[in-house]
Amino acid sequence: MKKAAEEGLPFTCVVTDTWYFNRRNVRCVEELGRGWVAGCKSNRLILMPGGWTPVSAYIQTVPRSKFKEVTIRTEKGERRFWAYAKNVTMKEGWRVRIVASYEKPELKGEPKFLASNRLDWDVKTIIETYLKRWKVDSSYRDAKQELGLEDYELRKLRGIRRHWLMVFLAHDLLQLSSRRGGPIRWMKAGLATVGSRCRYAAMEVLKSFIELVVEIVRKVGNPDEILKLTLSDLKGLKTLYQMEILKFAKV
Repeated sequence: MKKAAEEGLPFTCVVTDTWYFNRRNVRCVEELGRGWVAGCKSNRLILMPGGWTPVSAYIQTVPRSKFKEVTIRTEKGERRFWAYAKNVTMKEGWRVRIVASYEKPELKGEPKFLASNRLDWDVKTIIETYLKRWKVDSSYRDAKQELGLEDYELRKLRGIRRHWLMVFLAHDLLQLSSRRGGPIRWMKAGLATVGSRCRYAAMEVLKSFIELVVEIVRKVGNPDEILKLTLSDLKGLKTLYQMEILKFAKV
């Protein structure tokens, strides 16, 4: 986060899951003057009149009438929550705003807990901000499942960094190419997922390669000549191949 701020990355709030919600991380965010919203485990202790109490135990004492319906607009449509918020004190004396939310009006089971240092934010703003984290999760899922983020077998940090850069560059290009008028003209618009775009790109590359091979065969005039060039004159075949590649690049 400090590196991002030093590089001038514009952000006002950091969103994280329960794994990274600890005092050290949130203090780093606050030192940068930014806000944060985090998933909160149900066993987190908050200070109540009777002493330190798990947030899950406290929320069971809250009247059901205190939970208000909140509607959040997302890319996939509207989502409704029934939520309650309260400013509390956690261990080490830090003040946070706790949100407990259900996705069903029956309010059954254990709610989803969120926490934020924005004590003045309403329930809707906190939930809406946290939901933006889903895009990060889905991008990592696509990078792992479709683009080989975790399939590398490298030991040197330099090679690992290069692998990361290539994976996320490919991810960005596949995302941008889904928009009409995007930089990659051979990509169809409307492909719903990164996986489908990735498979389409692979088919396009294979198609272009086959067309190139056919064109080279046509230029040479005889398939046997390709074998002859391969065995006796690699330089000549390389030159012909490069000329055809340049022609394809101009199309």
